[in-house]
Amino acid sequence: MEPPGLQVAFEKSANATLDRCREARSANNIRAYAPKQREFKAWCDKKGFHETTRYQVTASKMHLFLQEELVDRKVRVKGCECKVSVATVEMYVNAISDQYSDQQGRGANLHPHPRNSHIKALLSSLKREKHEKNKREYADRGVGYLFNGYCTTNDLVAIPRYYMNLNTGSDLRKRLSHFLCHACLLRGESARQMELPDLFCVILEHEDFTECRALVMIMEQGKQINLAGVNSDLV
Repeated sequence: MEPPGLQVAFEKSANATLDRCREARSANNIRAYAPKQREFKAWCDKKGFHETTRYQVTASKMHLFLQEELVDRKVRVKGCECKVSVATVEMYVNAISDQYSDQQGRGANLHPHPRNSHIKALLSSLKREKHEKNKREYADRGVGYLFNGYCTTNDLVAIPRYYMNLNTGSDLRKRLSHFLCHACLLRGESARQMELPDLFCVILEHEDFTECRALVMIMEQGKQINLAGVNSDLV
């Protein structure tokens, strides 16, 4: 058994690392999760859970929160009678699960991961209900998918040409950003954070009848990137 002072130093060091990781998150991630986590804590206050474990995330708490506060709730838009989508429910699940991961890392939560079979069953049933609703109402399945945007070669040429004709520094950057997002399936945030030192050309021999140059992009940020490593995409 280590001395109490050393145990405190261990915990302080671990918590400092977790705080540093949270501060290094992307702005979009913080904006998406923080309000939902605050809403979960406000619900915990309203339910009157025990003070010592009030904000501790468990599977039963998250399931009850989703059932009472989210499922079948109308969207918070004036004049709209639509219910919240499955994607919104999943975002709440991700945000609360993120809070659980932080608590577990600090040694403040020894419960199993909250995304258990009940949560998965709830999400699956909501997806099935959405599918049946779309069938009954003849909803357009193409909204938000490939056919809702550019999908031909002419479209792909016209968009960069539009930015080129504007001929400003910001529009030329948007032109390159569009190409990067299309070729590498990037999030907009990842493309916007690119800088010139992150891009360079490599000659690929024996790849075509003529000399082929590939644009290599080094990524050290982004939601899908491990912060401990470096990822690269070939354009």
